[in-house]
Amino acid sequence: RVLSFLHGMEASTVKLLDKALGIPLCGFLSLAKPFRRRPVKVERILAICFWGIGSTVNTLPALKALKRKYPKARLDVLTPTKNAALFYKNKHVNQVILIDMNVFSLLKVMRQVRGKYDLVVDMEHWLNISAIIGFLASGRVIGFSNKFRSVLYSDKIHFDPGQHAVLNNMELARLAGAYYPVERLEKIETAAADNKFVQRMLKQ
Repeated sequence: RVLSFLHGMEASTVKLLDKALGIPLCGFLSLAKPFRRRPVKVERILAICFWGIGSTVNTLPALKALKRKYPKARLDVLTPTKNAALFYKNKHVNQVILIDMNVFSLLKVMRQVRGKYDLVVDMEHWLNISAIIGFLASGRVIGFSNKFRSVLYSDKIHFDPGQHAVLNNMELARLAGAYYPVERLEKIETAAADNKFVQRMLKQ
């Protein structure tokens, strides 16, 4: 309970800082946008999948589309630690970069990804920090246009609240030239030990 409380405090602090500092920081960084180099080749891709487990599940078809379009490119995913298991044995993802929702972890990740990618696909809907991380990571960032943070994006599309999240995410992939008709969610692989643990719980 104590750990859960502390984690909630960290997340709340990040949200407050994001709201207070995110918009002016996005505005400041956008001044450098005209001078940034847009990568010609796509050899390294970063997908930003923040916050909820359910929201992250809805990004998996778009990740598959990106890997189909750029099979030789490295596709990394930036996601909170709590979502790590969703990418277990995911054949479309090369590396999962985990982040904890606290200031120190955010700063560490910013240094880690800075200038390392040719393309960033930001699938976060609300937070300014995801757009800032994407801007630092690449000269080409794709994201949703609904918030002010979109001033940092190279390519953007409107988030349609009346459309399923999977399809909204696929529209982001379409901007990167990647798309396929989605009929079902991607299967999530699970470890054998986890399967046995669940079976024991169900029997009890």
